[in-house]
Amino acid sequence: MRVILSLFLIVALWSCQKDNPENSASNKVSIKGSVEKGPFVQGSTVMIYELNDNFSPTGKSFKTEMLDDKGSFSLPDLELKSKYVQVSVSGYYFDEITGDLSKSTLSLNAIAEVSGTKNINVNILTHLEEKRVKKLIKEGKTFDEAKQLAQKEIYTLFYIRGGLTQSLSEDISLIKGDEHSAALLGISSTLLLYTGSDNAKLTELLSKISIDIEDDGKVEPGLRSSLKNTIGDINENNVIENIKRRYQQLGLTVAFTSIFDVYLDIVPTDPIIEEEIDFAKAYSGLLSMFSNHTQQYYFLEALYANTIMDQRWNQDPFYTHKLTASNEKVNSIFASAYRNIVISNNIFSQSRKSVETAYYQYKVYPMYAMLYWQLINFFGNPIYKHVNNMSPQATDTPRSLEKEVILDLINNLEKSILELTGKDNNLADLGRIMIAKHSLHIKDYAKAKRYVNEVINSKRYQLSAKGNIHEENNEMIFGALIGPD
Repeated sequence: MRVILSLFLIVALWSCQKDNPENSASNKVSIKGSVEKGPFVQGSTVMIYELNDNFSPTGKSFKTEMLDDKGSFSLPDLELKSKYVQVSVSGYYFDEITGDLSKSTLSLNAIAEVSGTKNINVNILTHLEEKRVKKLIKEGKTFDEAKQLAQKEIYTLFYIRGGLTQSLSEDISLIKGDEHSAALLGISSTLLLYTGSDNAKLTELLSKISIDIEDDGKVEPGLRSSLKNTIGDINENNVIENIKRRYQQLGLTVAFTSIFDVYLDIVPTDPIIEEEIDFAKAYSGLLSMFSNHTQQYYFLEALYANTIMDQRWNQDPFYTHKLTASNEKVNSIFASAYRNIVISNNIFSQSRKSVETAYYQYKVYPMYAMLYWQLINFFGNPIYKHVNNMSPQATDTPRSLEKEVILDLINNLEKSILELTGKDNNLADLGRIMIAKHSLHIKDYAKAKRYVNEVINSKRYQLSAKGNIHEENNEMIFGALIGPD
């Protein structure tokens, strides 16, 4: 009996030692990578925690600091007995919405499988997926399967189109400038804009999303809808300029030309519109896109007119008037205008199906005319896309003489003004102002004066006290509330 008991104890002790990572052979691992929210700044704290097969800390940890303002870190020759680690980072980062460094610190995590030399990038995706990945592994997924499924679910949450190549989140970097970089920048910008670049609110939101998606990869519909509205409010051109400028300061070039064309599908160019509620949604989506586009148009116009007194832009091709056909901003504003125009034309086409929905074509037309005014100002004779010549590609239609386009726009604006007056006087007045602008362009000064006088004589507007335009709203001819309050 003593012999049997002794043998049992020996076997039990041997089994415990075999299952315990502390008693297994050590592996030498070198870990390096970068932390990108935008990039974290030099001095940010990086902690590496060894995890066992259940993703619980073994008690072994390593500490270092960010090596530079690019977010780089490196920990060579670590002695690990497990193949899993958690990387936790806390520090200040570059905010791509404000174009400045964050006002307070943020913490981000990543879990990864390591061997040999491993590159681990820490970002919003690695942080959001952590709880979901652990849950999927408990349900029988391999580590890579869990990571890829969690990433796909997060992309779906942020309306990212399918068809992207498979990638692990810790391999994604803003510096690569590929489709996943675009997705990362878009998600990061959405969360920043949603929280007003307030790090306490951002931390709370990240926690809420990661907890919500843990069980089924989804968040509650109200939050997803709010995120969708926020995505539509992002000024992608400003985000791209901010992130490019930051990396340029750090001696790096990033290749972003767009963040939303790659993955955002908030308002399809051919929306299915059958009932009035569908028209309201399509119109709201168009307002958001039109707002972003127009903001960028006036920014470029101000650059070209040299009215922006900021030395950051003094060497910009728009500021120096050294533009070429390959200029990214030129291509972006051109493509953005025609995205808005194609959606407008779909609303025009489908709104004619019934008397109840016909009103939407009149609501859209003043903005449609403004888009063509912008295109004519920047590019001269435009590609005139309208409901009678719509096709998938704008280049299918030859350029039209700008005067012919303007006369057609004015004719339709006059019809819209008749329908809008008394129902939506602000939109009607936007239509009058657009007739005046187009009339000035073709030197019909009498018509321009008549429509401007109609706006003035309505006495609906007056000059606001300095700084109160957005509070009083009596100086604004046209404005739209977009996104969550």
